[in-house]
Amino acid sequence: MSALANEHYHIISSYSMLSHQFYSELVHQHSHGPSL
Repeated sequence: MSALANEHYHIISSYSMLSHQFYSELVHQHSHGPSL
């Protein structure tokens, strides 16, 4: 059970890191102005 919980935590932390990176990139693009 401990290994499963550890794997679950790793997936969640990696997903949260990815979403944070995507969000910061989105904000970075917005601060430079719309590219469209």
